Amino acid sequence: MREFTKSFIWAVLLGFVITLVCIPIIKSCYEYITRPKPFPRYAVSYAQIKKIADAIAKYEQSDNRRPDSLMTLVTRGLISPDDLFSQRRRRRPAFDITTGRFETNPDVLYFPGLRKEDPARLVLLCTIMPPGEGNSLLVVYNDYHIEELPPKKLRQAIQQTYYQLTKRLRTITTKPATAKPATTKPATTASITTGAQKR
Repeated sequence: MREFTKSFIWAVLLGFVITLVCIPIIKSCYEYITRPKPFPRYAVSYAQIKKIADAIAKYEQSDNRRPDSLMTLVTRGLISPDDLFSQRRRRRPAFDITTGRFETNPDVLYFPGLRKEDPARLVLLCTIMPPGEGNSLLVVYNDYHIEELPPKKLRQAIQQTYYQLTKRLRTITTKPATAKPATTKPATTASITTGAQKR
């Protein structure tokens, strides 16, 4: 009876120790499984954004203006739809024929309202997420110069770009309409014949 009691006590103690050891392991495994997954960093590469910038410049040279959207470059055959999306995506988002849009926005931001004569340091194209492991984002300026910028500086450059575009829009909407001068027909004077003239 004593041996059974002693064995039982040792079994309980051993189970208690094993439980104390296993609880942190189980907790770590649970936290690893249920942890929030990091947001995918979808961004076009340097080669992709340079190809898009060269296509915009080519379109501007031939049409004397910039395309209204990046899809215009796709329909012209200047770039491929794959150039608008990160190579990290498992598949390219489907294109909706009825709306003329992809099911998700491209992984590059384009400001079609900029003109060639606008300041050179305004943002023409930029990546939404860093293309690499760091925090720098790719930006194509209005003079087609490509740089890497930290998020804070890119945000400032985008704010300047928005300011330029809204300033132009405000100028267009508040421009007074030129009224055409009213044209008055000259009065026609009829000759009056008097009785004396008839005689």
